[in-house]
Amino acid sequence: DPAVPGGAPLPTLIAEARALAEGCAAHRTPAFLASLSTDNVARDLDRLRAALGEETITYYGISYGTVVGPMYATLFPDRVRQMVLDAPVDTTLWTGDSLEFLDEVAVASERTLDAWFDTCRAEGTAACPFGDGDPAAAFDDLVAGLERRPAPARAVEGLAPAGVVDGAMLLETARGAAGDRALWPVLTTALTTAQQGDGTLTHLLYRTLTVSPFGVPTATQEQHTAVRCADWTTPADVAAHTAAAERAVEHAPRIGTRAAYSALACAVWPAPNT
Repeated sequence: DPAVPGGAPLPTLIAEARALAEGCAAHRTPAFLASLSTDNVARDLDRLRAALGEETITYYGISYGTVVGPMYATLFPDRVRQMVLDAPVDTTLWTGDSLEFLDEVAVASERTLDAWFDTCRAEGTAACPFGDGDPAAAFDDLVAGLERRPAPARAVEGLAPAGVVDGAMLLETARGAAGDRALWPVLTTALTTAQQGDGTLTHLLYRTLTVSPFGVPTATQEQHTAVRCADWTTPADVAAHTAAAERAVEHAPRIGTRAAYSALACAVWPAPNT
């Protein structure tokens, strides 16, 4: 959406969603695409258990892993030795109302980013120099400034090519990095150097942490989209997505707009799971 830094107009977003859906349909059969639901992900997990010769699994799940875990335990209750679900997803929303679910994801991401701002402010400028005591205001200024004039990023051999960092990339990087406290010092350095006109570390983080909507490192957006579209109940009416985006922005001003529109691919998905 144009209201978001780096945002594309809604017709462009719809066209991109259709291109992804049509591309998947051109390379995979509808039956295969429809089969990529979480119950089959759990069955794949059980194949891994069997291949390892284990009678039971010991499982730790975060993000989407907190959807797979309960499904596995439901299908194979006698094959779970121990299971930890860290910050579980509301699976009723996951299967029942994707737009409301994404709203909750946006709120959670916003609160996580706010927690980083609060910690940075509390630690003081010696430990967290970004923003000189007001990291939230400095962050907003930096996003807006990079939208006007992106920062160059040098190549990092073996990890990332040269590129540029705009405001949208910075916002997405911060959203992803804030989700892991171990990355907070790295996020501080990335923002500080970006503020100084060097986007190298931000660009590297962006390429590492993108593109999951759940703030975890992954490079499997297409596959994860297919799983979500097989699981989710998503309205086909674009107006519903726009209304959801407006609500999400009200609830999560920095991160909300990315939430609801990320379900557009599922609105035009070519292989409904019946």
